[in-house]
Amino acid sequence: MSQALTKVAFGASLAILLGIGFFSPPNPKTETAKTETVVKSCKSDWMECKDNEDMANHNETYSNARYACKHEANERAKFGDPEWGWIPFSYFSGGSSYKENGIASLADKDVKFHNMYGAKMRVQVVCKYDLRAEKVLSVTVTE
Repeated sequence: MSQALTKVAFGASLAILLGIGFFSPPNPKTETAKTETVVKSCKSDWMECKDNEDMANHNETYSNARYACKHEANERAKFGDPEWGWIPFSYFSGGSSYKENGIASLADKDVKFHNMYGAKMRVQVVCKYDLRAEKVLSVTVTE
């Protein structure tokens, strides 16, 4: 007799769970995802971004470029690790040139590099990044 009760209780629990799934209200996350299709396609494919600003703010490859450029600049520092702001390489060129030629130009205008005497110098770092090959092409540091 206890087996019959267990089966009925299991069956009732299953029915309740299935009913909740069928009659639950719409999921706001799903509804939001439908309206953000453009942003998500740009997020994963830089060729889908409408311009450089869209790419800089939404694309994963561009985000990876920021950190690849930072790593390359750190490797070139001769006298200790540079000091970076909250988001490295937050400056980008206007227009849609990144999508057109596959090369992104990232800049950071407020990096502090150490000189040979240990003093910090404020410099500008510009990085050219190949979006197709996903690699740093060049890094330039100027005072």
